[in-house]
Amino acid sequence: MNPLFSKKFSKVTLRRRQLAKSYQSNVALSHNKCYEKFLRRSQLRLKSVVSLRKLLAQLIESRSKLFAERKALRARARALLKSNVGAKLVEQ
Repeated sequence: MNPLFSKKFSKVTLRRRQLAKSYQSNVALSHNKCYEKFLRRSQLRLKSVVSLRKLLAQLIESRSKLFAERKALRARARALLKSNVGAKLVEQ
């Protein structure tokens, strides 16, 4: 009978198959570990991005408040100048 078609495999063949299976499972495990690491890192990056976005939003908000205050102060100064100029013109 042809040894290729026989159901009885040699110990070497069985060992090779066992090694191949363990290699595949090790590759799968290492892939999973790498993927978990990647996920952890990406989550950390995501957290840092979210915190940066919050900081940026706070910065923009504070800047817009500052600009609004400066605009109001300029308007008040302009009004005071106009009223003073008007008063001085009346005095002359």
